[in-house]
Amino acid sequence: MPEALPAVEPYEPLAGEVHPNAKRRAGRIAQELATYSHDETIADATQRATGSDDEETIDIAQPLHHPGANATGQVVYAQLGGLDPHDEATSCSVMVILRQRVSDGGEPRSVTRVLDIRLATRDGEWAFERLASAGGEEVPRPPDLSEAAKAVLDDDRIDLPDTARWDIHASLIDERLLEAMRWFAEQAPYRVSSLVTGHPTNVFGTSRQSNHAVGRAVDVWAVDSEPVVTQQPEQRGAVWDAVNALFDEAIVESIGSPWALDEVGGLSFSDPVHLDHLHLGFHSSA
Repeated sequence: MPEALPAVEPYEPLAGEVHPNAKRRAGRIAQELATYSHDETIADATQRATGSDDEETIDIAQPLHHPGANATGQVVYAQLGGLDPHDEATSCSVMVILRQRVSDGGEPRSVTRVLDIRLATRDGEWAFERLASAGGEEVPRPPDLSEAAKAVLDDDRIDLPDTARWDIHASLIDERLLEAMRWFAEQAPYRVSSLVTGHPTNVFGTSRQSNHAVGRAVDVWAVDSEPVVTQQPEQRGAVWDAVNALFDEAIVESIGSPWALDEVGGLSFSDPVHLDHLHLGFHSSA
């Protein structure tokens, strides 16, 4: 019989969040998708979490299910992946960093995934629309990774969800971005939310491909233990220092943050989506 796992508290957004009700809804959907007893199916968990028995949702959620196991999901952080429109949004993407603990009779194990949960407003409330990603499938670490990839994976100052690790294992990440991530770790420890998997493929609400989709961008939700959302826009702590260092050295081609440090269209930009994380990226292939 698998070990009974402890209950977890429903996710509550941090103070100062943009659209906290959307994050609360997405976080709780993610927790319920990842929390089930050994005699439940993924269809049972999906129905309970979303109120839907849609086959596509069940199929996308499949990596969260471990037949015959007990599992619990705990939200690490819920980050905005997009708003449409930016003002008075009626649809959104919430990227939920979810730690799932699984017991199947052996030693319990944990995996941290990034889920892309889409919501839309109905009668003034945020409601489930679809599950765009459950964080992908595990990719074992290969022996022939680049030096930059190994440095990022092995750096204790860079907190990576397993979903992001698998992206690096699969060689999906631009070498320039890996070098930038390594440089950033020299400035301050930080916590990554997403690289490729779990982030919207297109810039949300548009037909433009996101630089995340081709491994040219990383999102960071905390710097030196300070969540970005708690530092915007008037605070001047570790997050502010990091953004200024990135800007001064022009380590990347694009910096999204709570602060726009130059003119519109320049290196540094801000908008309602980027009040809760840093976006560091490159616009074109090397």
